[in-house]
Amino acid sequence: MSLIKCPNCENEIDSFASKCPHCGFERKSGKVTIIGYTEKFALNPSVSVFKNGVEIGEVEPKGKMEIDVEKVCELQFKCGLRSTNCFVTPNDWVLLSFNRTTGELNATITDEYHCQNSISQAEKSDKKRIGCAIIIIIILLYLAYSYLS
Repeated sequence: MSLIKCPNCENEIDSFASKCPHCGFERKSGKVTIIGYTEKFALNPSVSVFKNGVEIGEVEPKGKMEIDVEKVCELQFKCGLRSTNCFVTPNDWVLLSFNRTTGELNATITDEYHCQNSISQAEKSDKKRIGCAIIIIIILLYLAYSYLS
C-alpha cells in the first residue's frame, strides 16, 4: 500500500482511496498534463510515458501531453537510459526536466502556472540565443568583407 497526502487536509491516505477518511474530500477523475523538458541539448529526444507500466505515448521537448486518470496512478518516464517515476492524481501538472550536472531525468508535480512559466522562460532564452547568433554572423561577415576589400 502506498500513501499520499490528501490535497485538502494533507493527512496521509491510501493512494487508491477515492475519498479521504479524515476530511471526506472526494478525488474526481480528470486529466494529468505533462510538459516536456525545456533544456537545450545537441540532440533533443522525446520522453516515453508509461501509465501503470504500459507505454501510452511520447512527449516532445516543450511539448504537452494530457492523460485521463480516475484516481492516483503511477507514471514512469524514460529517455534513453534515464528514467523516473511519480504518482499523480487527477488535474496534476507534471514538468519534466534534466539535471544539468548529473543528467538525471526529473518529474516535478506542479501547477499550470509554473509549467507555463517554464516554457515561457525557455522561449525567451531561445530568442536571446538566436539574436546573439545573428549578431555574431553579421560581425563575421563584416570582418570577412573588410579583410577581402
